[in-house]
Amino acid sequence: MNNIYLIGFMGCGKSTLAKNLAEALNMHCMDLDQLIEAKAGQSIRELFDEKGEEYFRDLETYYLKETSNLKNTIVSTGGGAVGREVNRQFLKAQMTFYLEWPFEVLYSRIAGDEKRPLSKSYEQLLELYQYRRALYEESAVYTIGCQDETPYLLVKKIIKLLQEK
Repeated sequence: MNNIYLIGFMGCGKSTLAKNLAEALNMHCMDLDQLIEAKAGQSIRELFDEKGEEYFRDLETYYLKETSNLKNTIVSTGGGAVGREVNRQFLKAQMTFYLEWPFEVLYSRIAGDEKRPLSKSYEQLLELYQYRRALYEESAVYTIGCQDETPYLLVKKIIKLLQEK
């Protein structure tokens, strides 16, 4: 099976859903942020603080493209991967699912999370969410409404869409 990509805002459950989906479909699972941290030998927070967001985004673009060499893998991307046009074009050409949640739910999950370098004030996060939302929609093949759904039901929704394609 071709790779499947999960995109969405911070806290939307990409990593968790990727693991559950990989298990259900007997596929591999890869978290792009974890890959970057392992390759760079630093946390994302450290990369942002020491080398800047642009450097991190360069790594993100490089490793996102490298995932095309993988097979049978669910790839969980970082929330900001859609920020670059080249990444959006890449994702649009894949089997990409946008995990859509209302901002208030996401904010309750990420507020105060020190590991997230872009986790700032409520207003700043809301502005970032509103900006990225259109980018997620542009990058995705499917948009999955996640509110009031369990991970199990979300996996079932995605599998159903894959079977219908």
